[in-house]
Amino acid sequence: LKAFFAREQMSFHGQAMMLLGRARVPPRLWHLNGAQWDFQRCIAWYRELNKRRPYSLAFGMLSGKAVLCDAFSQAVLEGHELDKPRMLSAGLFGGLWQGCGQYFVYNVAFTSLIGAGTCTKTVLKKLAADCFIHTPFMWLPVNLSMYEMIKNGSLNRVPDRWRSEVIPTMKVYCMVWPGVNFLNFMFVPIELRMTVIFFASIFWYLGATYVTHGSAHRA
Repeated sequence: LKAFFAREQMSFHGQAMMLLGRARVPPRLWHLNGAQWDFQRCIAWYRELNKRRPYSLAFGMLSGKAVLCDAFSQAVLEGHELDKPRMLSAGLFGGLWQGCGQYFVYNVAFTSLIGAGTCTKTVLKKLAADCFIHTPFMWLPVNLSMYEMIKNGSLNRVPDRWRSEVIPTMKVYCMVWPGVNFLNFMFVPIELRMTVIFFASIFWYLGATYVTHGSAHRA
């Protein structure tokens, strides 16, 4: 009799799972409540979206973040009226380079040139490439060039601005990115790395925009 009721209980549980659309859920997840299951399902969906459309998602996240951070930096940190061409350049740079460009650099180029491993030696090589090549000679020149072209229609000021701003920018870089990217390259799956960069770059972008654009505005 006890075995009969146990079988009936299992049958009822299986029917309930089917009615709830959870018939394909592995048995090890049956104990999760609705909130836990919904959270795990959202994470799985988000990871799959990043795998299928990495560049589109990176562009959307980083461009929106860049515009909001730049507006905050102008209005609060620098204390002047909003510079709309600068906000436009921030949005384009955020989406095209911080999003799409950095996805390619970190997840495609670094993986191809340095390796896909997550050992300390490989991670340190990626950090060195980011610090000594990508940030000073790619990230900063592209950032300054977009702003100067949109604001002034010329690249004449870019070399002088780069020489005056590369050291302050790298000081801000060293406060944020070596630690973040060490954890990112070592522990975070490729499809979630841009999400980590999205949150960490909020603080980085506020400091970097203040350095690279605040001095230009004051001048």
